[in-house]
Amino acid sequence: MKILKLAQAFAVITLLTKPILADELQDAAEAGKAKFVLCGACHGLNGTGQPAPGLQMAASFLESKILKMKPEVTALVMFKGIVKENPAEFMGQIMMPLGASMPDEDVANIITYVRSEFGKVNEVTTTAQVAAWRAKHAATPMPTRAALAAL
Repeated sequence: MKILKLAQAFAVITLLTKPILADELQDAAEAGKAKFVLCGACHGLNGTGQPAPGLQMAASFLESKILKMKPEVTALVMFKGIVKENPAEFMGQIMMPLGASMPDEDVANIITYVRSEFGKVNEVTTTAQVAAWRAKHAATPMPTRAALAAL
């Protein structure tokens, strides 16, 4: 009898919290989309990479391996930038660390947006997570893709 009551309570809690989590994801993603305009200058507002004469400004987010990694990896790229592996394909040799000067809430919302919209990873990144990753990687140099894969 106790097991049945526990199972029923779990089912009710699960049903009640799912919509809240979906709303939280949607709210964070919408806030991130509004801030993504800065990223979109190079990555394109549709995530395909903004074209430049004979090059792309930045890599496409579609099919991005980085966005499918842990959200900490995306945060690290935002904080520190990334060394571009093929400067003949992309304008410039690095991605600037634009997230370094952004508030943690904006970084969290942008990560939630790009991972859900382009990486198809539906999970909320929190301000607390971003603050912890910012502190953890304060002395980390600008990473390469190989360094990110090792995280």
